[in-house]
Amino acid sequence: MSQPMPNKQCARCWGQLFCNRESIQNCQCAGISLTPEQRTLIASLYSDCLCRRCLMELSTDQVCTSAAEQEVNSPCIGVCELDQKQHHCAGCYRTLEEVRRWRDLSSAEKQEVLHACEKRSQHMGSTEWPSD
Repeated sequence: MSQPMPNKQCARCWGQLFCNRESIQNCQCAGISLTPEQRTLIASLYSDCLCRRCLMELSTDQVCTSAAEQEVNSPCIGVCELDQKQHHCAGCYRTLEEVRRWRDLSSAEKQEVLHACEKRSQHMGSTEWPSD
């Protein structure tokens, strides 16, 4: 039996994934165990599916289990220029919405913004920019 073709992009890492919401047993996320708290946090941070690797990371990551106990510093480096093409700050790689909401985000949400910023910085110079 051949592997299904990717039909979505992961909302966290922008990698390709196969989603089968009609038959969750055949979906790439089947068998990943998440607590209700982890599911709630993931649903609050992402509006679409995550790839298996990201779900596995989040199922064991301290972001979902103890990040609320940690203070997360702003990634701002004082280069506050909005990149009109990529729609993020040229200094810290946060979107305008992430900059606006930073003070109101939980520590876990801030950790996820930092993760997204890291991914954006890795895509600098790429012709295909990941969508948020």
